[in-house]
Amino acid sequence: MVVQDPLLCDLPIQVTLEEVNSQIALEYGQAMTVRVCKMDGEVMPVVVVQSATVLDLKKAIQRYVQLKQEREGGIQHISWCCLATPPRTAL
Repeated sequence: MVVQDPLLCDLPIQVTLEEVNSQIALEYGQAMTVRVCKMDGEVMPVVVVQSATVLDLKKAIQRYVQLKQEREGGIQHISWCCLATPPRTAL
């Protein structure tokens, strides 16, 4: 059913309800796609609501990475505190 819908046909086969709701929110202008560029050049398209906070964006990035890892395999745990902390400079 999802594959035949023109709005939802771009979603992965193992789609979650959250992804379906995000796609519908995008269509109705209630959400936006934020493209997060990683240091290795990979671009992560993350969907957040229009009124999202930085914390909402962080959670959306975490969910994106979690879903990607579940679908592709790979590392099962990421230490987000290490990634979210800005690098320290020595004086």
